[in-house]
Amino acid sequence: MSVLTLLVTLLFMPLMAVVVDRRGRYPRVDVVGQMFGFWKVLSELPKQRGVPRKVRCLCTGCNTRKLVKKNHLLSGETFSCGCQNVRDLTNLRVGRLRIQERAPKPAPGMAGAFWRAICDCGGTIVGRGADFVRKKNPVRSCGECGMRQRNAVRERTEPTVRCEAYREGIYAHRRVMPGEVIDVRVSSFCSSWLRRVPPATPPTRTPPPPSEREPVERERLVPCIAWKAGVYGRRRVAAGELVDVKESDFSSSWLRRMPPETPTTEEIEDEEPETPYLARRRH
Repeated sequence: MSVLTLLVTLLFMPLMAVVVDRRGRYPRVDVVGQMFGFWKVLSELPKQRGVPRKVRCLCTGCNTRKLVKKNHLLSGETFSCGCQNVRDLTNLRVGRLRIQERAPKPAPGMAGAFWRAICDCGGTIVGRGADFVRKKNPVRSCGECGMRQRNAVRERTEPTVRCEAYREGIYAHRRVMPGEVIDVRVSSFCSSWLRRVPPATPPTRTPPPPSEREPVERERLVPCIAWKAGVYGRRRVAAGELVDVKESDFSSSWLRRMPPETPTTEEIEDEEPETPYLARRRH
């Protein structure tokens, strides 16, 4: 009987899906091409001594390739790489981020579920869901908010110089063509492709003719007599001297106002001198 059984096994082995091994413990099942949950079996690895048999699988949920133990597939202990056993984080608010939707993995073989989040500054970030909800140092921003704020403060405070590009270059993520004039920060100036433009000379302003000048309102002068020595307009005034003082500078501590009919010094200087003929007739 043993010889007959051996002959039958050798003849019908390619057609058999289940073959009992020599020990008779576990049936050998051909699982290549079958689906176990989200796992799709691609190939089966050769048996190694003392190591459970493994198969190469593809997770149809996130296109992750992974080696899985064959007995775990048959027993139902695993049905995905873990991408389906995740918490729904849609519309979750974490710091400055708002999680929008589920995102594909950046590279095949990466573990965990990835989500796409939008920052308050307008930036977008893709990261693992565990990084957003962990208790210690979770991801709370896109990482570029602080850089943008520092750049904005530096642009407001750091002085700029006007330069001309004498060859093609890139400044502030923008391509600059030869001959283009741009404002460059002092710390970012590069003489290898930029040339400073000398400041423009301000045009000389010619004063208008006296006929077109606006009349200037002058403060009214008050004729005063100094009843003791003092200083006015960086000039020492002796006691009894007649001076014309502005109303805002009048001080009664050493000045005494004259009667209103007393002419001021300017009025006396503006009067025309009498000719000798008028002086003889007046006498």
